[in-house]
Amino acid sequence: MIEIPLNSSPEQLFSVTIEQQAYDIRVVLNSRTGIWAMSLSIEGSPVISGVPLLSGVDIFKQHSLPISNAYVVNLNKTNQDPGSSGLGTISKLVILTEEEIGNG
Repeated sequence: MIEIPLNSSPEQLFSVTIEQQAYDIRVVLNSRTGIWAMSLSIEGSPVISGVPLLSGVDIFKQHSLPISNAYVVNLNKTNQDPGSSGLGTISKLVILTEEEIGNG
């Protein structure tokens, strides 16, 4: 399992390596809707933009990415989306291996 290091800052910019690929990540909170969204780029080239961070679904499944099994997990309540202050504490973004999915 890989945990993507998020926090509740309303705009976050950082880099992370996933499956030997370095990604630049931008996470923002839409203050009107209260929904967090993530964008990925590689060396300044956009890969995906504005993917909502919703609990209970593989957030990258609908995209053609080499990343799979990426889930927002709420540690307090099943399938509750992250609130404006819970990202990184109550709600975590994790990437699970196929083995972890099979054993869950």
